Amino acid sequence: MFDDSRVADARDAAITALEQSDWKSLLSKGIVPKLLAGETKYQRKPIDPAVAAAYWTIIDLLKSVILARTATQTRAFRDLLDRYSATADRLMASDGMVSFDDVTRLVGSAAGDGTLDAARWRGIRFAKHLLIDEFQDTSPSQWRVLERLAEHAVTASGSFFAVGDRKQAIYGWRGGAPELIDALPDFFAAGKRPLVSLDLAASYRSSPAILDTVNRVFERLARAEPLADHAGIAALASSKFPRHQAAREALPGWVRLRTCAAPEEGQKGTALLLAAAATRAAVLSRANPGKSVGVLVRTNKAAELVIAELKRNGIVASAEGGQPLADSPAVELVLSALHLVDHPSDAAARFHVATSPLASLLGLDPSGAAGEIPAACITALDRLRRALVDDGYGPVLSRLAAAVGTAGSHRDLRRLEQLVAAAREWDMAGGRSRAGLVRTAPFIHHCRTVNVADPVVSPIRVMTIHKAKGLEFDLVVLTDLDRKLVAHPPRVVVDRKSPLEPIHRILVHVSKENQPLLPPDWQEVCAAANDPVIREAIATLYVGLTRAAQGMEILIRPATEKERSVPKTLAGVIRCTLPETPDAPPATILWTHGHLTDPADDSLPADSPVAPAPILDSVEHGSMSAPAPRQKPPSQARGTTAPASSAPPLPGAAATGDRPAPIHLRPLGVGQRRRARPRHTPSATEEGRMTTAPALLDSGSRAARSIGTLLHAWIEQFGWDAPPPGDDLLRRIASREPGLAPDVEPLIGAFRVMCANPAVASILAAPAPRLPERLVSDNLAAGPAEPSLQREQAFAIDDGEGTLEGIIDRLVVWRRSGHAVAAEVVDFKFDAIGGDERGANGARIRAEKSAFYAPQLQAYRRAVAALHALDPARVSCQLVFMRSGDVITMDG
Repeated sequence: MFDDSRVADARDAAITALEQSDWKSLLSKGIVPKLLAGETKYQRKPIDPAVAAAYWTIIDLLKSVILARTATQTRAFRDLLDRYSATADRLMASDGMVSFDDVTRLVGSAAGDGTLDAARWRGIRFAKHLLIDEFQDTSPSQWRVLERLAEHAVTASGSFFAVGDRKQAIYGWRGGAPELIDALPDFFAAGKRPLVSLDLAASYRSSPAILDTVNRVFERLARAEPLADHAGIAALASSKFPRHQAAREALPGWVRLRTCAAPEEGQKGTALLLAAAATRAAVLSRANPGKSVGVLVRTNKAAELVIAELKRNGIVASAEGGQPLADSPAVELVLSALHLVDHPSDAAARFHVATSPLASLLGLDPSGAAGEIPAACITALDRLRRALVDDGYGPVLSRLAAAVGTAGSHRDLRRLEQLVAAAREWDMAGGRSRAGLVRTAPFIHHCRTVNVADPVVSPIRVMTIHKAKGLEFDLVVLTDLDRKLVAHPPRVVVDRKSPLEPIHRILVHVSKENQPLLPPDWQEVCAAANDPVIREAIATLYVGLTRAAQGMEILIRPATEKERSVPKTLAGVIRCTLPETPDAPPATILWTHGHLTDPADDSLPADSPVAPAPILDSVEHGSMSAPAPRQKPPSQARGTTAPASSAPPLPGAAATGDRPAPIHLRPLGVGQRRRARPRHTPSATEEGRMTTAPALLDSGSRAARSIGTLLHAWIEQFGWDAPPPGDDLLRRIASREPGLAPDVEPLIGAFRVMCANPAVASILAAPAPRLPERLVSDNLAAGPAEPSLQREQAFAIDDGEGTLEGIIDRLVVWRRSGHAVAAEVVDFKFDAIGGDERGANGARIRAEKSAFYAPQLQAYRRAVAALHALDPARVSCQLVFMRSGDVITMDG
């Protein structure tokens, strides 16, 4: 039975794998995979039936092991998702938040259970005519909502109109299901009117040269070696592809497929490819003045690398959605100056400023930039910090930008204008937080991370293929196609009979070698698991190939010396469909095609008299020179979003024909605040309030403040309509203060004791719907009144001395006939009274603390009276010392 040595070796290897539970080896080597594949020979010899029978016993064991493991993993995955979903829903609900997906899901559920239909009988009108664009990106959950609207539209003498293109379905990762397009005819077949479909194959964008290339790729898709494992998907895409025709037959154009150079030792192939793409984009832009050039890549990281390479060569390129303002050397200089305000000892930043036009303003000398910090610099930085707080970032940065802008390029001037605009927005938002006003780091981080579009779009734009969808460029450099078609397998496989039906079953992903052990129906589902990924990859290639109007260069990596087969990438697909052979030597043009022009010529026939936009910010003799002003902006890619508006010109900047004239404002009088009206808080009115620097830096003081913040967050959870907060909720809130983790449990215990004090519990409990006796007066009779509770009530009022703003811990407003008649302010204090809290000493300390907090409570009284149109005498204030349980009424 095992006379053949090779069969015996396979038997021994199988036994070893069984002993070690090495199922992977059993399924990938020897006789087991042969039998599972339905083969009857091993090493070219027939497998003995007795040997096969022995191995089928092993296969049955493997099935039980693999199926049990798969079932366990699937159940665990389901349990994890159930718990995650429940937890996420609870957290979102507790914070009063809802996600966009939640809206779709909830409305879909309403559509499914009849709630949406019932809305029609409550006077809610449905749309009579339904028009949907980009239908190929519609998800099944979205269709659950649209389905009811579509049914109503066609049954109410309305209409349904959808535009979709399966070939551009590149948002499968977001839930898009292009199969819904194929399911629409069946959906409307049962209605009064069937759906009428119309295919549009004429392109009004591209030259015949571009469309010939697209046709060639997709008509030969089924022969592409990289798609051999997905032959059905490739054949279907090819058979359903309508041959494209150009509506603009006279539009000249060309297409080139070329490889970059081969990487030398130590070089990375991807970096070399993207550098070559940047070079080609620059060459094409210079050869075609006034025409837009798009560099299309697969990932944001690749786009960043191309932009960086162009920048290294002095070429300005724009990214879709913009780039951080810090991409300008002039802006980076201003940010270095701001950085010095917080970190004057930073030698690198000091050197940067000392060797710039800002040196004299900040008291720096280039010759001594690396030495001790000059006294003049310390004085200047202190003055700058005070100006930032008093005047605001906008005015201060406007002055700094004026000093820098005279030496910058035209683009630097624009970015400085946008920096000043961003600074003014920062001021309007209050620096995002008080820390953002006192410290410069938050604003610097904002400028280095938030993208801002350049108001003058560069003729070279770099973006991902996904972001380019719907856009058009005169010329395109298509690259970064050398990524695997299937980067990683899906985590789960889904069994759904049709896109219009709900999910039937879900199974965790099973590796390819294990799939023959599954039941036949699951084998089919698993075999098709990667189909959506392949369809989306093909659609991505289509979108990339159809963005150009006239010229396109497809740039790929060359074949490696060790290459045995064409890589399973989009670049491999191109190699197998455009040229006659898939050979790809380095630095070679593999294929060209032209229409009414020479495909070897970088330039295209001019079709616009508009002068090109300069793309070089030249640097001569160490100073940046701006190009001459243009009379007209460069031609932009059709379909692009409008560029962001820029701020008014900087003071001192030269006026140009494409800029608005500066607006001169009347200066404020001496002593007037430039930034805004004065702002103050009730806590700032506390008697003798002063915080010293040692107190701010003392770790004990910081910990005490953190504890106070946490206790206030806990007390905020006590409402009237829900039970007191549980310990789990208190722990979750405490997790926001990681430094207090060791103290959380003792704090919860102490907090519970405080809240159990009868006086405190009375404050926290819901009152009876009658006006409390303490609020009754000659002008306010006793009797029924409706109380309402407001926790952490923020306010901002004009108190005659500026803007008074603050937050009230707890506010109870009493109303009659809907109008406020009285109010109670409750302010919780977690101060430790100290000493004998119940003795004379404690009483003295409480009196002192009450006097200390009296101005704050009076400010609260004024605020509540103003907000609710009450006489201040009708606003009662209560000071609650939580540790001692004392409740002190602060009237008068």
